[in-house]
Amino acid sequence: LFKDLQRKQKIEETVKNLRDMSEKQEELSEKAGKEESQNLEKEQDQLNKEFEDLSKKLEDIEKQSNELNKSFDAREEEQKDISQEQKSAKSNLQQKKNDSAAKSQKNAAQKMKKMADALEEQMQSAEMQQAHVDMNALREILENLIKISHDQERIMKNFRTIAVSDPRFIPLSQEQLNISNDAKIIEDSLFALAGRVMQLEAMVTKE
Repeated sequence: LFKDLQRKQKIEETVKNLRDMSEKQEELSEKAGKEESQNLEKEQDQLNKEFEDLSKKLEDIEKQSNELNKSFDAREEEQKDISQEQKSAKSNLQQKKNDSAAKSQKNAAQKMKKMADALEEQMQSAEMQQAHVDMNALREILENLIKISHDQERIMKNFRTIAVSDPRFIPLSQEQLNISNDAKIIEDSLFALAGRVMQLEAMVTKE
């Protein structure tokens, strides 16, 4: 559970960093026609390095997701497009082509924003899907618990009315063993679910 929370936190931080970077890139495109290319080139170079670092973080998140059997799309094509726009912006600034640089910078900013939106949407979709799976799992556990409870009550009543020598005693004992095995499976399922759902964890562990 902790590793998955850590993974989600990394995705949220990456989305925030990407949005911040998009704003910086947009601001830089607006400066392109007003300042010397040399100053802008340094700022663009810094943004290029920041995006390279962010790409490495996305690679780490993808690796961690695979280890946890969680799906995650690092948007590699979008990363390549953004990186190319940034390289083009830097190259144009070096050649004093500020208008062309501004266009590439603006494109990079827009693509960063779209990529941040896509990552955020992906995370929200995954959380909704997992919540749906967990809800169905909880419903199934509760239904099985009710069934076992009724079966257990019926068997206990039967045990009270028969002697050990009664031919029905052995089948009832076998049925009791089956209920015990089923109860263990339900218990394991409940602990597994509690490991994914924090709201259940404290209650299940306490019980």
